[in-house]
Amino acid sequence: ITSKTVAASLSSLSTDIDAMVNDPTSFREKITIPASTLVTAVGKHLKLRDTAEYAIRVLASLLMLGNVAGDDSFALAIYEGDADDADAMKNSDSTNSVPSLSEAISEKQGKRNQQSREIIEDILAILEWNGTDDRSLGALEQAIKVIYYITEPTLVASVISKREVQNGKDGDDDGPVDVDAVGESMHDFVQVDIHRAFRSMLDHATSSASISLQRWATATLRHLITEDQRRACVYSSGPGRYESFMTHLVSTGGIMILCSLLSSDDSETRTHATSTLEAIVIATREIGMALGYSNIDKFKSRVGRGTADDASIVSSIVSNGGCGAALAHLLISSDESVAEMGCS
Repeated sequence: ITSKTVAASLSSLSTDIDAMVNDPTSFREKITIPASTLVTAVGKHLKLRDTAEYAIRVLASLLMLGNVAGDDSFALAIYEGDADDADAMKNSDSTNSVPSLSEAISEKQGKRNQQSREIIEDILAILEWNGTDDRSLGALEQAIKVIYYITEPTLVASVISKREVQNGKDGDDDGPVDVDAVGESMHDFVQVDIHRAFRSMLDHATSSASISLQRWATATLRHLITEDQRRACVYSSGPGRYESFMTHLVSTGGIMILCSLLSSDDSETRTHATSTLEAIVIATREIGMALGYSNIDKFKSRVGRGTADDASIVSSIVSNGGCGAALAHLLISSDESVAEMGCS
């Protein structure tokens, strides 16, 4: 089978899935392959560029279908890998000893985690592609959509809850830690390199080649901020301590980029940029409070509220015009939700 054959098959599959998005009521009858098997099979084709641009479109379409139909199975499959083999082992009538069966199940679980890591790693690699042609921009947008859906806060909570139930945890565990800090740790349920994703989204948020790409990148930043806040608050100390990306937003120009988007010609981009800036200030303050910075003089804000970190973020927003003409543009908007964001 050649890469052209695979690409053609994936292209046909994405077309079929897009049609199901328009009428998702009966998609479960049409897609008979288990979500984990389908996602893993498609994910294998993310490595080669010739097939990756088609595979990433299929994944984005599956996630959009699941989102429209209220079915998280495709998104969960990206985190869990192919469950079929492990389930088959659990239901096996083998006469092998219990320890051997347990070892086999453990091995299958490790394989599933490896599949998940590779899929997410390949998606992040696609986000770093160069190119302004339509095909490259299309693949980049689909990759952003995948990150958008799999970092949705409600889904993340569902992934963690499901894994804890499977592992028989009592809920006292501290939760997942950052991939960069812990690597192969089985505690790492949400296997997305948040810092790497942040850098890619900020880069694509400045794209002038595609308004749609810019819009999705800005919207995805809000989800990444929520996940960043969760990790920073849960893992505030110890060997697996997670360092929030919020502290890098000023130095990397992230705040400047978002403030510039407040003057975008696209109303949705302006809305997402405003919402993201608001989330950054709140997240930075919450992280500081969780780390106890508000009780330490050197970390206190000079105005006596919050922490020095969130005060620095606000100062950067002001200096980059976030409270100037761009804000006035939001306040006079005829869209009530946009005006409300400007007031907040």
